[in-house]
Amino acid sequence: MTARVERREENLDVAYHEAGHFVIAHTLGLDTVDVRIYPGSPTTGYAVWRHQFHPGSRRNKRDGWLYRSEWGDWPRSAGLAMWVATYAGPLTVNLLRPGCRNYTRLPPKGADKHHLNEVTHILQLTKRQRRQLRAFAQRLIWRNNELIERVALELARHKTLTGNDVNRIIVEMFEGNAWSANNEALIDEMRPVRKTP
Repeated sequence: MTARVERREENLDVAYHEAGHFVIAHTLGLDTVDVRIYPGSPTTGYAVWRHQFHPGSRRNKRDGWLYRSEWGDWPRSAGLAMWVATYAGPLTVNLLRPGCRNYTRLPPKGADKHHLNEVTHILQLTKRQRRQLRAFAQRLIWRNNELIERVALELARHKTLTGNDVNRIIVEMFEGNAWSANNEALIDEMRPVRKTP
C-alpha cells in the first residue's frame, strides 16, 4: 500500500470517528455546531456540539426517558445524550471500519476518554448504566450506519461540515420524516438508565 493510499485510509478512519460523534449527537437532539478533520495534524479532528438540546429540537418538548429522566433535570438528560455521543465516535470505527488499526477505535483514548470520565463522574453513572448506554449507542449507530457513512465520505472530501450540512444530507437521503420517525421509535423503546438503590 502506498503512503498516499495509507493516508487516505487514515483520513477516512478519522472521518468515520468524527461522523459517529456528530451524527449521534444530532440524532439525540444536541445542538450540533460543526465537525472537522485535519489530515496530517496531531489534532486529527473534532466534533462540536453545545452541552444542551437544540432550541428547536423535539427533545425540549418530549417526555422520553433520555430527555426528561427520573432525575427530572435538563443537565442530566443532556449529559446522558453527551455520554452516548462521545462514546459513539470510537464505537463507530469499531463497528463500521473493522480493519482500522489506529487510535480512533475502542477503548476510548485522549479527549474522548477524558470527556467520558468527566460526564461519568458528574452524573455518577454505575457500571450497569454505562453498559446500557453503550448498548444504546451501538443500536443508534447500526440504525444510522448509512447516514454516518455518507457524512464520513462528505467530511473526508470537504474537511468541515455543519449541523445544517447534516440536515441537508438527511433530507437528500430520506423521504419526509422517515429518518426522524425511525430514530424516535428506537429511542422510545429503550429502557431508562435508572439509578440503582
